[in-house]
This record gives sequence, structure tokens and C-alpha cells, in this order.
Amino acid sequence: MNAARQQYDELLSNAPPEALEQIHQDAFEKLSPQEREEAFDALVEHATGPDTKPADSSPAELAKAATRQELDEPGALDRYFRDREGQDSLFRTFVAYAIGSELAFAYLTVPIDPDLWGGDGGDGDGADLGF
Repeated sequence: MNAARQQYDELLSNAPPEALEQIHQDAFEKLSPQEREEAFDALVEHATGPDTKPADSSPAELAKAATRQELDEPGALDRYFRDREGQDSLFRTFVAYAIGSELAFAYLTVPIDPDLWGGDGGDGDGADLGF
């Protein structure tokens, strides 16, 4: 398992639901509108009830649904955010933004290694995080 995924799993284990929802919202706010639509489609497709189904593709709605789905079924977002070819670029980007959230630092026991960002600041797509 790579370092970024381990840190995201640590967030899921350590952060209370309300903090995790805010971390998810911060991450969704940084996604492009197209990426948010992809996330919305995936979350709607896998919703198990009205409390896990986002009403729209706003970051707040996506965060609420994503948090509930992830807490109900750990690892759900990793599976849901893959494209039809099994590529996980949306999940990688989402995790990069989630573990980079200022609030996330309070729940990580191991600080984020700056080398994960590729040493050049990265390009924000998560590709430099060792995925």
C-alpha cells in the first residue's frame, strides 16, 4: 500500500465523522466541475439509501454522501471512483486533496512527506503521490 493511501486510511480511522466530512468537502472543492460530476455519478450509483445519496454535485452534498458511504463501507470511494477501465485517477486526485487539507493534519500521526509531492511541487493531479 502506498503512503498517500495509508494516510487517507489513517484519516478514516482517526477523524470524527464531522471532521472527515469537512476534509472531504475541502477535497471536493478543489476538484474540477467535471471531476465533481464524475464523483456525483459514482456516489449516486452506489448509494444505499437517501442518506448516502447526494442531492447534487456541490462539494457539501458530495462530502456528506462520500463520508457516509466511506464510514458504512471502508474503501468504498476507492472502488467507486475508478473509471470503466479500472483507472483510479479521480480517487488519486481526491486523496491528494484530502490528505493535504489543513484539517487533515490534526488527524495524521505521521506528517506528510514533502517528497510525496515529487519535489517539484507536483501538478495537483495526485500522480506525484506514489500511486
